Amino acid sequence: MIRVSDRCVGCGACMPFCPAGAISVFARAEIDGERCTGCGACLRFCPNDAIEVVT
Repeated sequence: MIRVSDRCVGCGACMPFCPAGAISVFARAEIDGERCTGCGACLRFCPNDAIEVVT
């Protein structure tokens, strides 16, 4: 499972890299757990390391 921490500033840098289109950004990024495949593509593009894998 992928989770967004409080370090997220809502910049949206992760959004274009999600192949499932599971990320939306309002005040901060939110990941749709039903659409997310857990591929981790978003992790590489977050400038604040705010996205993490939770087991």
